[in-house]
Amino acid sequence: MSGIAGSGKSTWIKNNVRYSSWIVSRDAIRKNLIGDESYFSKEKEVFSLFIDAIQKGLDEPNVENIYIDATHINERSRMKVLNALSIPEDSTLNVIWLNTPLTKSLERNELREGFELVPKSAIMRMDSQFEPPTEEEFHRYHFKEINIIEVKE
Repeated sequence: MSGIAGSGKSTWIKNNVRYSSWIVSRDAIRKNLIGDESYFSKEKEVFSLFIDAIQKGLDEPNVENIYIDATHINERSRMKVLNALSIPEDSTLNVIWLNTPLTKSLERNELREGFELVPKSAIMRMDSQFEPPTEEEFHRYHFKEINIIEVKE
């Protein structure tokens, strides 16, 4: 998955993913690990657990699809995840990019509470730093396609 905070990644997964799929949410891992601490207080541990959970799904013979629920706003962040994994040769990578207007993401975020509420400035920063996924960046990962979901206002 790729998209700024509030773009609808988690909701899209909830509404479109079949039971035989493996879902790994970086936010869920972070929330379980840090409790009331600062959001990024244990980021190295969060990343390690995130990678471990994805790898476990890759290693499970009965898992048909793995959905990686995190922003992945630029090539560097996407490659950091992919380079940390041992991806089986018979795997195929598809990217689902929720191309959501900033105004819509901010509007959705305003409906969130507590841990899920992202500071407006953080969402605006993500939007300004966002790099659309490209086929070229995934060439060595058995890449199949980028699915762009255009979210309207």
